[in-house]
Amino acid sequence: MKNREKLLTVFSLFVLVMAVCSCEQIRNGDFATGSLSPGWTACTDHIYGGVTDVNQCGFTTYNLSLRENDCFQQDLSHAVTATGPFTFWSAGPHLGVHRGKFYARVYYSDGTSDTIEIPYTVNCDTKHMVNVDYSKQVSRVRLYTVDSDGLWYVSGVSLPGY
Repeated sequence: MKNREKLLTVFSLFVLVMAVCSCEQIRNGDFATGSLSPGWTACTDHIYGGVTDVNQCGFTTYNLSLRENDCFQQDLSHAVTATGPFTFWSAGPHLGVHRGKFYARVYYSDGTSDTIEIPYTVNCDTKHMVNVDYSKQVSRVRLYTVDSDGLWYVSGVSLPGY
């Protein structure tokens, strides 16, 4: 009986540690600093968007805006095991312009990635999600547009993990 009690105690401690350690891995996910820093960097030389106080996603003061072929990413401080999907809110409210394509990508430390195309929405009323392979370590997340004449706005970027 003692071995069973020890095993149960160790298992309970493991579950508790996993629950406590499962926390937000994205820095500045609401762009609350009013800038890309800390955490975000541009991944192309010519950027048309950036952090703006044009508040399309109403639950935050600032939004990340993307246009043309903009690309912003966050390299995680260390590869993490995700405990949930990579999520964010977005809107492309400008009507009558070519919206191009908007993508979200999760990179894994083994060199593979998962990418989804984000459907057009006028309001930030839909949470978008990239399902993550929980058997792999996430090393980077990226948001990017392709040939977009209108602005896309993003906020509430999140990736739970440990």
